[in-house]
Amino acid sequence: MKKTIIIVVSFGVLLLGMAFFYYFVVYLPQKNQANEKQYIFSMNQKCQETGTKIYKERDTGVGYLVPRFTYNKELNTCLYAEQEVGSVVIYRAVIDMFTNETIIFHTRDTKTGELIAGLPLNEYIEREGELFNE
Repeated sequence: MKKTIIIVVSFGVLLLGMAFFYYFVVYLPQKNQANEKQYIFSMNQKCQETGTKIYKERDTGVGYLVPRFTYNKELNTCLYAEQEVGSVVIYRAVIDMFTNETIIFHTRDTKTGELIAGLPLNEYIEREGELFNE
């Protein structure tokens, strides 16, 4: 009789342990991952809307190329990459849409290609790719 009770209690504890294991190791991480994907999707939509507004405000009509927008998970912000090609300079920048801070930029002479300010072009392109998760 005692052996039967011990076996039943042990089996019950084992089942309870397996249920806790499944809940905390399998179910919750999957649920959190689904919530995170939904959050990132909604933030990308918000970035697209905000970026489109900024583009309409900044577009001078001459030499202003269509920008790119994205949500950066590590920085928890929306990024806006713009490029303007003028008769004197080419300007590229990645801007935090919410703080309007320039994160990185590159400015060079249109005719000579000489760097005027900011990162060298290859470093700028590499860093922009990292920021845009490419």
